[in-house]
Amino acid sequence: MSPYTYTLQAFTYTVLRSGWSEVAFRPRVRWQRGPRYEVSSQSDVLGELVAAVIALLQGAERRECVWHSDFARDTVRLDRERAKLRIEINSWFPPRRRKTTEDLDREPWRFTVSLLYFAKQLRHQLTVLLNRWGLDGYQTMWPFPFPLDAYRTLGQLIDERTEPSTP
Repeated sequence: MSPYTYTLQAFTYTVLRSGWSEVAFRPRVRWQRGPRYEVSSQSDVLGELVAAVIALLQGAERRECVWHSDFARDTVRLDRERAKLRIEINSWFPPRRRKTTEDLDREPWRFTVSLLYFAKQLRHQLTVLLNRWGLDGYQTMWPFPFPLDAYRTLGQLIDERTEPSTP
């Protein structure tokens, strides 16, 4: 991970197999790959993220999502500063030694991006999932229902915006 703040180029969400998905953030720097997280269905990753972005578009200043994998817990903090979005991702791993109970944390990933640009990328990922799996197929792969109402609300909020949506 890196102590730098990157401009976010792309965000992707992919269902890998039943109960598992991959969330990836790609910076706008050629030499940096960016973080990828394989997350489990212990929490509704996509539903939480859509709800957070909707709240930010409606005027909230900060939201937080927590994702789980086999060996880590990732906290994604979203902070809105006017039309900009700051994303900070912290990962906590279990202790390596049995004698300590403290979590080992790593340097967080930090990104900045236009809130509207990120919202459009999120809507695109939802559209891809809906076209690929459908409502029923999505729920067979993920134990939570597709966030259809949130998807519609997100689309309405995006369509109401008039500012440019560059990263």
